[in-house]
Amino acid sequence: VTLERRLATNASSEIIRAVATALDEGETIVNGLLQTSVGPMFVVDNTITSDVQGLHWRGYHLLPAEYVFGSIYISNRITVGIVLIVAIMLTVMAFFSMVVVTRPLRLLQNDMTRVAELVFSREVTRSWIREIHEIQSAFLKLKVALRSFARYVPIDVVRTILRRNEDVRLAVRQRRVTIFFSDIAGFTTYAEKLTPKDLVSWLSVYLSVMTELIKSSEGVVGEFIGDAIMAFWNAMESIPTYDHELKACMACLRQVEALEIMKEKWKPLRWPQCEIRCGIHTDDVLCGNIGSPDRLKFGLVGDGVNLASRLEGLCKRYRIGILMSDATYQKVKDDMLCRKVDFVTVKGKDEPTWLYELMAVRSKAREDQLHKAEDFDQLFSKLEEGLFDECVEGCSQFLQEYEDDGPCSILLRTAQLFREQHGSKAPTNWRLPPTKLDEK
Repeated sequence: VTLERRLATNASSEIIRAVATALDEGETIVNGLLQTSVGPMFVVDNTITSDVQGLHWRGYHLLPAEYVFGSIYISNRITVGIVLIVAIMLTVMAFFSMVVVTRPLRLLQNDMTRVAELVFSREVTRSWIREIHEIQSAFLKLKVALRSFARYVPIDVVRTILRRNEDVRLAVRQRRVTIFFSDIAGFTTYAEKLTPKDLVSWLSVYLSVMTELIKSSEGVVGEFIGDAIMAFWNAMESIPTYDHELKACMACLRQVEALEIMKEKWKPLRWPQCEIRCGIHTDDVLCGNIGSPDRLKFGLVGDGVNLASRLEGLCKRYRIGILMSDATYQKVKDDMLCRKVDFVTVKGKDEPTWLYELMAVRSKAREDQLHKAEDFDQLFSKLEEGLFDECVEGCSQFLQEYEDDGPCSILLRTAQLFREQHGSKAPTNWRLPPTKLDEK
């Protein structure tokens, strides 16, 4: 057999072929390892013997690396496996911690933020971890207490208190506000005919709808006085309301419309088919925290509040639904259809004021409403001019078309009274005197 190194590449042993191929291709031994196609080989020893049959021989004592380092490889694999298992366990534990601990705490934090803004969302899922569960329970009690408190006090007032982040104190400021009063005509009679359960249900439905309409028009419900509602616009610095006179009038008209819809739904329940009376006035009043140091309320103080209340009561005298002062009328006359009702001095005030009936939004008014307002204003102009005969005659014709109209009936009596005093026409330089009203 010819002994040539290149013939080792054709050896029957796969390992010898791989080693011979690697050496033939110039692979070097690095740190005692020779890289071959069958894996790394560990070089135990190598010797060189020359001049054997004319050839230079190189002898190698090789072992597969896995024979030498097998246990180390196995240990490494086990170590890697253990590390992977631990990493997976830590990941699972982190996820578990997020779901069981972090997520409930984050939900609780979000709920606290919403409650700070008086947004009472549904209750969050309770945690089974005792400490977290106790925190959630304590906060739930606080939320229930605050939610109940917000139902007794105008919620906008509570929001203002929370935003200031300080104790409230006695303090008022003068502001131009629009004040609204309303009540149910004949409420006492209705209350006597209803069972306590039906009375509470009926009143609750009515007040809920009216309150929502006021709030949607940027108004604040100050308080309920039995069936009566007192509300205001532009009284709080934190909630400035531009065009507050117009928004108060819009809210009032919407309440009248909503009541007609509710009355249809009340018929099967045999609840009262009631009417409401409303008074609107705009004035400069004192707004803020009033009361005693240990018992406060946000309210309004001033003659303007009393006048608004008087206007609501005067609706009964004129047999109309909505009565407003001249101060409010001057701000809304271009947008609202109104008619002049009377020139009066109400009880408790020396300064006279014009009274107006709010009839409709001018752009949505019906033809009959437009004609009624125009015809009545012409009649009132005749009274102001001192044309008593013409006023009496015109009122009589007006009542034939609009039977039992309250303002016209009073205008007729006033014109007749002046005619008895001055004749068919007023003297020169005569000015319409205010009617002094004694009723509240």
